[in-house]
Amino acid sequence: MLAKEAEVPTGHFAIARLYVPCCVAMAQALYIPVEGESRAEFSGGQWLAVFGTLRRDGENVYIEPEEIVPTAQPSNPYVFG
Repeated sequence: MLAKEAEVPTGHFAIARLYVPCCVAMAQALYIPVEGESRAEFSGGQWLAVFGTLRRDGENVYIEPEEIVPTAQPSNPYVFG
């Protein structure tokens, strides 16, 4: 899902997924930066499939995308721990 707000490095935008460790009250958004400028053609909250390479710059991890396409929300939009 395209995140509306997140702290990401300059020249990146963020995608997010909701992580539920035990119950919905404890849900947290997990963000990962994607290399590239903000995607004006996508709206915040829109589900995206990002294909590319996971890169590391020191302690920072980001996706270097090869393709980004809109997708439907999965039947289960949460990641459970």
